[in-house]
Amino acid sequence: MEKAFRKTGIDIIGDAPWGTHLCQFYETREDLVDILVPYFKAGLENNEFCMWITSEPLKVEDAKSALKKVVKNLDHFVKKGQIEILDYSEWYTKSGKFDTNNVLQGWVEKENQAIKRGYDGLRLSGNTFWLGKKDWRNFTDYEEEINNLIGKYRMIAICTYSLGQCGASKVIEVVSNHQFALIRREGKWVIIESSERRRTEEALKKSEERFRTSVETLPEGFAILSAVRDRDGNIIDFKYDYINEAGCKMNQKPLEEHMGKTLLELLPTHKEIGLFDEYVRVVETGQSLIKELLIYETVYGSGERLRQAFNVQITRLEKRHFSEFIFQNIGCNLLGEWGRKCS
Repeated sequence: MEKAFRKTGIDIIGDAPWGTHLCQFYETREDLVDILVPYFKAGLENNEFCMWITSEPLKVEDAKSALKKVVKNLDHFVKKGQIEILDYSEWYTKSGKFDTNNVLQGWVEKENQAIKRGYDGLRLSGNTFWLGKKDWRNFTDYEEEINNLIGKYRMIAICTYSLGQCGASKVIEVVSNHQFALIRREGKWVIIESSERRRTEEALKKSEERFRTSVETLPEGFAILSAVRDRDGNIIDFKYDYINEAGCKMNQKPLEEHMGKTLLELLPTHKEIGLFDEYVRVVETGQSLIKELLIYETVYGSGERLRQAFNVQITRLEKRHFSEFIFQNIGCNLLGEWGRKCS
């Protein structure tokens, strides 16, 4: 399955999928600027809603000033509400104390709002300098929870930790709750991967290989698409995330013409015949659909038209965004007696 990769803006990381949860160990405010400024710049440029939760040594006005040096139209992004830069007291402890459930629910609500407003997802970062000893255990439990949660949503997160506040045991604990950590060594940023992440990735790789082996050899077309929404949260199209060889042949287009393209760009007739609306209903309700004897025409360069009939099975893969479409060709013929009967 193709993953929706995003530009992180951080050279050592490159592109990363939704659900990425990493941390940065910093010593100076310059360390924070070095990682977080290009990180948020990339998010703004790629239609993501951004939230930067600040603390010492880089507070709200410092963060805005640093970001404005590389994002010349930052005021425009702030005015239209694409980025919020808040002090930790306005987010982590706005009720007077740190509450794990409130903060986790807050991120989910922000992601939901971002999608409804037409953004691709949520990019966030939170500085933990404010943490005292009494809050450490609750916050590490929170980090473990967000690590389990984030993969279910369109979120990317960087949590930042002051190296001066973390002893060896805390460093180990922090790394274990993130997919990987960034730390500066001899003037260069390096990545420390958690052993859990490596084990998970190995298992996912094996699972993905089995998936590809099974669906690539199917005689039926198989595709996975994700919903594209407008600012009001309405589905206006579907983007191809994966399609097998049989699906490419049925659509009369090679793989490279599918990836990154939308359903209505490639197959606009789906709107005319009402199948697009069926896809939307499956995504919104979670109720699978099997539709028989779909008829449409494919126009060839010679002007010849081919009429085809299909069984279509549509299944929602994930709670909100992703849908699976299975197409089974049950017959085709040049326009003629059979074609007229089918229509």
